[in-house]
Amino acid sequence: MQKNLSRIKYFIKKISKISKKNKKKTAFLIGNTSKSNNKQFYLTPLREFNKVILFGAIIYNEKIALQISKIVDGKVDYIFVDSEKKIKTSNIYIGDAANIERTVRENISKSNLMTYKGNDLTVEALDLLISNRSRNEIKGLGSKKISILGAGNLGSKIALKLVERGAKVLIYRRNLKKLRLLTKALNIIKPDSTEQKISYSNNIYKVVKNADVIIGSTDGIPIIDKKMLLNSKKNVFVVDVGKGTVKKEAIKYAIEK
Repeated sequence: MQKNLSRIKYFIKKISKISKKNKKKTAFLIGNTSKSNNKQFYLTPLREFNKVILFGAIIYNEKIALQISKIVDGKVDYIFVDSEKKIKTSNIYIGDAANIERTVRENISKSNLMTYKGNDLTVEALDLLISNRSRNEIKGLGSKKISILGAGNLGSKIALKLVERGAKVLIYRRNLKKLRLLTKALNIIKPDSTEQKISYSNNIYKVVKNADVIIGSTDGIPIIDKKMLLNSKKNVFVVDVGKGTVKKEAIKYAIEK
């Protein structure tokens, strides 16, 4: 952990030099996730845009949020904190629910603080990406088969968004009981006037068979393999919105094709 904290200090100095040279704002993003060993965190890549240069960290508990906040406050123009409450147990507020946003708010006084919801940004970005790929087609996403592997919070939101566009959405999750409940709930939530319905299967190869699009939304579990690409349509579009959902063999095969 100390190594990554030192890297934060190093990258802050690096983006500060770039920002002064190119007259750009600087920003640091603090994201949070429930999947962890509660000890480590990792840094996101440094990204430079027209008006801002930024990087960030994905963290697993409030004590790490506290340490990072003290390091970056006043060193960047903006600090963005993920406001989604994904962590159950607090390791700072005894007897209270975990709250990364609160921890950051209490320890930021110099930089401009803003909040965001990481999963919602991902859903909007993915929706824009996939819909734009079909912009020259008369039906758009209508009737396209889209397979979503990993029907958690993120996968479920994506499924709802795409079925509303008229796509044939199939979802997969290892826990069959939750998979059935999610499918039922999503079909209740979607507009009554939307004719398409979300389907499910606990057979992952059945879900991806003849798919136009395969979306991997598992958290740190490589799930998309070569066999899935062979079972899908020739020009299947594969998107990884999780954390490394595509196996190396599948990437190699896709490059070859």
